[in-house]
Order: sequence, then structure tokens, then C-alpha cells
Amino acid sequence: MYVPKRLYPEKKDWFGSVIPARLDYPVNMDLVKKYYHVTENPEESDCVLIFVSGPDSGIGYSHEDAASGENGFVPISLQYRPYQAEFAREQSIAGDRSYKGKTVRTTNECDLDLILDTKELMKDKPVIVSLLLSNPVVVAEFESQMEGLLVNLGVYRIKPCWISLAGKQNLPDYSLSKCRPICGRWSSNSKMWHTIYSVIRIQQAMPTTSLMG
Repeated sequence: MYVPKRLYPEKKDWFGSVIPARLDYPVNMDLVKKYYHVTENPEESDCVLIFVSGPDSGIGYSHEDAASGENGFVPISLQYRPYQAEFAREQSIAGDRSYKGKTVRTTNECDLDLILDTKELMKDKPVIVSLLLSNPVVVAEFESQMEGLLVNLGVYRIKPCWISLAGKQNLPDYSLSKCRPICGRWSSNSKMWHTIYSVIRIQQAMPTTSLMG
């Protein structure tokens, strides 16, 4: 098993203090080694387990946007690459809080790069992604580059390692949004919920890597 290090980019906390960037293992490797034979050389591994977090674009408010004369409200992205709120409401329910047309970037876009770069490195070897979620996420950006997805809701960080790659089957699917425009249209018009909102169920190529919460 190969577990790549994760880049934790520089970011600001709720109080505006800067958290320095660092490159480190995303889990306690001593615990991982209790379940798998771990190698630091991807060429020697049979598969890879990548730990990432869901897209983080902030809390939905930008002081920079407010300072420029706008209302300060910006979209919360469900994807890693820059997102423009093309399908948001013209007028927000709460008044002047619309962010239609505004663009945001995530602080952890490098998580997507980690998945894509690791897949290229591993070639045809299985890639399993453990995704730590606090918000919904659109997986279309990397769905085709993985063989299995473990949804980690933060209850127990090492929980993905409990899944044996030798025969754990029939775990429940976890529904995720198909694409970001669908989410935008649905949120801007609740009457379209039954006709526009759709979900995908990530189908694992290996019967041993079903989704879990």
C-alpha cells in the first residue's frame, strides 16, 4: 500500500490568523501499518490510498469582495477548480446576499492535483480515495481517475483502514451530486427539485472498495 503525503496549503482560520503551509502524512502511519504493508515507493505498491478533504472555499463571505464595494457574499464551492455561480439566484431569499456571477477558488485545489498526479504515477494500479467531508462535493473532476471512494465523515480518521481489500462487500452506496450546475439550478429554484436534481452512485471497479460513511 502506498499513501502519498498531502500538501496542507497556507490558509486563514476563522479569526484571520494565517496557518502556514506544510507537507505531511494525512494519517498516523503507525496505525495504517497495522492494517497494510506500507511502502514509500509507489512502484512497489499494489494500490494507493489517498487521503484528501472536500473542497474548501471558505465560509461564503469575502472581506475583499466587500472592500471592493460588493455585498461581500460569495459562493461556497463544491468542486476543487475555480467555480463561477452562473446559476445562483438573482435575488437571495435573505435580501441583498446574492453572489450570482461571482467566482471563488478553493484553498485545497492541490487535493485534486494529488489525485490526478498519483493516478498518472500509479498507471493501471488501483487508486482509492478517502474523502473527508463537511459539505457536499461534486466528484466529476476525479471520478474517472479512481477505482474506489471512501466517504469519511470525520467520526474516526483511521476508519477507512478497517476496510479489507480482500473481500468487504455490500456496503451502502453514498449519493453525491452529479455536477455543479445541477446544484446551482436546484438551489436557485426549489420547484425544480424533482425534475433537475440528480445523484450519482460511485460504482467501484473493485468489489472491495464500496462507499462508507
